[in-house]
Amino acid sequence: MKKINYFAIAFALILGSYGFAQESSQDHQQQNTGNTPVEWEGAYLNGVSTPNAETTSGIQNSPVQINTNHTQKAYFGSYGQYRPDGTSGFGESLIYTNGPIVDTQDEPDLSVLQDNLGLDSYGFGVQKGSTNSLADDFTLTEDFDISKLDFFLYQTGETTASITAVYVQIWDGDPSAGGSVVWGNLSTNVMDNVVLTNIRRVLDSDRSSQSRKIQKVTAATSGLSLTAGTYYVQATFEGTGSSGPWMPPITVMDEVFTGDALQFTGTANDWQAAVDAGTGDPQGMPFEIYGVLSASNDTCLEINPHYDWVFEIGWTISSEYTVANDVTVDAGTDFTLQTISVPLAGEWPITDLNLVYFEDDNGKPGNEIGSENSPTISSITAIGGLLGNPIFNVYRVEIAVTPFEFSGDETSETTYWIGIKDVENDHGSNSFWASTTGHIVGNESYQFDNVTGDWTGLPEWDGNYTFKGECSDILGLEENQVATLQVYPNPASDVLYLSAGKPIGTVSLYNLLGQEVMQMKMDDTSGEINISHLPVGTYILKNDNGQGSQSHKIIKK
Repeated sequence: MKKINYFAIAFALILGSYGFAQESSQDHQQQNTGNTPVEWEGAYLNGVSTPNAETTSGIQNSPVQINTNHTQKAYFGSYGQYRPDGTSGFGESLIYTNGPIVDTQDEPDLSVLQDNLGLDSYGFGVQKGSTNSLADDFTLTEDFDISKLDFFLYQTGETTASITAVYVQIWDGDPSAGGSVVWGNLSTNVMDNVVLTNIRRVLDSDRSSQSRKIQKVTAATSGLSLTAGTYYVQATFEGTGSSGPWMPPITVMDEVFTGDALQFTGTANDWQAAVDAGTGDPQGMPFEIYGVLSASNDTCLEINPHYDWVFEIGWTISSEYTVANDVTVDAGTDFTLQTISVPLAGEWPITDLNLVYFEDDNGKPGNEIGSENSPTISSITAIGGLLGNPIFNVYRVEIAVTPFEFSGDETSETTYWIGIKDVENDHGSNSFWASTTGHIVGNESYQFDNVTGDWTGLPEWDGNYTFKGECSDILGLEENQVATLQVYPNPASDVLYLSAGKPIGTVSLYNLLGQEVMQMKMDDTSGEINISHLPVGTYILKNDNGQGSQSHKIIKK
């Protein structure tokens, strides 16, 4: 369990059958193709747009009919890769990338304008001098301190880095429909760096062109802290070249519709839909966001998002299967679980699931110590599609759990297991917990077969997840001696006796379904609970004296 660290998740999944779903991936390792219900920005409701763009026939400022006949929105965004401490490489602090500009693995240095599909726009105008800029939306599921933004653009004919300035502002909503600026402005240059990449913007029909070399521009965003929510980033640029700057749209092979960016143009002095001049299809704006998770000092996380761009497998968590992943509680602390974020895959969005918690048994799940049926699913977001198998989607499922305390040890780490089972959707099909071989946190995943009654280790596989909650220091020895609650006899058939060195406070008893079956308040340092009426089984007794909480497993015989 770690206090706040870099947080970022990227999603794409590969599935098959028999307790797991699997399929090999060949194309677009950095591509996540998912779909979300259509809810167009204000500028897209105008029917016609007059974008400023460089096209195959020159600079375009003419009206274009907006093609909004799409039943689903294109979404090619990815959440970045969390890297373990001490490692380096792409994605160490990447929070989010809005989509690719390189769309071929066989020619990785090409951003291809697919004129064979009727597309006609090399790039959209983002020239500050002409009051042109682009904006696009992004969603954060946590609170972040943003350190920088990367943008990709070109100036036609320039063979060296020529961008000299970038101006950025962040909106709290659709700029074309009443949003407000919450950070930045278009008068302060925030450029930190510019590099000439090896990427070239070319026509599909002429891939040899050297005229449009992509530059990566980094904007420093000092003081930018954003809470979870949806925002829009707007950017405009200056450069020494005579043409542009131009920003190529998100580019994906065989796709004409790649997003829903907005363009502010000096010609119209208003927001326009960023649509291709040839087809009228909406286009996305490529950018990357870097930063670190921000939260209170007591917030603890254990994170295992994917280590590479592709999820290799998903393990079944429907019907007869449970999948569990371990969580480590640091020495000297207790961990109270509050939220779970997991990438789950299936043909349809998740509607319900059950959670179960286990002790550790030599590196695998042991005795069950708690559970919660149908916890609150606070959000479900389509974050990707399955490469080569479009019937499956990947959903980021955010779960608000009833706070559950995993007790730590004074001197050594303690391992527990968190399991998901009985996952349902509206169509009764299987769902899967996405896993990776790229990085294993703690132990490998385990899968329980309800038919055979056996746990099976999944060698070299670990589930992707974020377990989040609060860490608290374990009471010191002297304080612990007077505060620790004693519960006896255990097992018991009729009466439980309780004693402590301080007033006991509130005592609650839960069954293993997570349902509260009893609660009482004890103002003295001792008391008793009559459990004779309860069914035989295992229960969790939780005590809260106002200064901390403790949990005890109780056996009713």
